[in-house]
Amino acid sequence: MHTQLINHYFGLLAAIAAALLASACGHRVDLTRAYLQQVQAVDGGQKRIRVLLSHRIRLEHGAPLDSEARVDGRLHLTHTERSLLSTYGRRVRGKILATKHIDGRRYIWVSFDRKCRLLVCAFRFAEHPSRKLFVLQGLPETLPPGATGKMYRGLKAHPLEFGQPEPQASFPAWFATTNDDDDEYLMIHLDLRVASPLRRRKKRWPRGWARVD
Repeated sequence: MHTQLINHYFGLLAAIAAALLASACGHRVDLTRAYLQQVQAVDGGQKRIRVLLSHRIRLEHGAPLDSEARVDGRLHLTHTERSLLSTYGRRVRGKILATKHIDGRRYIWVSFDRKCRLLVCAFRFAEHPSRKLFVLQGLPETLPPGATGKMYRGLKAHPLEFGQPEPQASFPAWFATTNDDDDEYLMIHLDLRVASPLRRRKKRWPRGWARVD
């Protein structure tokens, strides 16, 4: 038991150190059109870049029915439906599969699964009218009908709703939720990790000495 506590303690320290190192090497920013253009300006940049979700989401959807058959002069069928959960955290890296302009608006398809390489199994994000965000606008088409979702802010879950909460007639509906505590409107958008420049430490010379190159 004592050994397990020590291993858990050192594992926690390693995780904290890794998090501090990651934060020191870069920071998260909202993916905007300007950042996307900079990524696309680099040869092969869109294929190599990885994007992140602003909030953790969990989708609940039914799996295909399991059926059993029994025959005793008649056919008896028994169906059992299983419920599956799919969770996508803030640290799950997504790959941009495609970017398109449809009816004058920019859309991004992102895959958060290495097995997903087609648009039908990817999440669709639409550019917000402010051009400052790409918000979640469509779930994977491969999900069964009736799939529901929740968005997490910390440990608290908020049900995802699909609608047009802002009076933007030209903008399609998107997924979002409302914070019950302060009626804050929460949207799920894409983030990007930007590397922080390394700072060179200035070399200090002893007082009274002159530097000679």
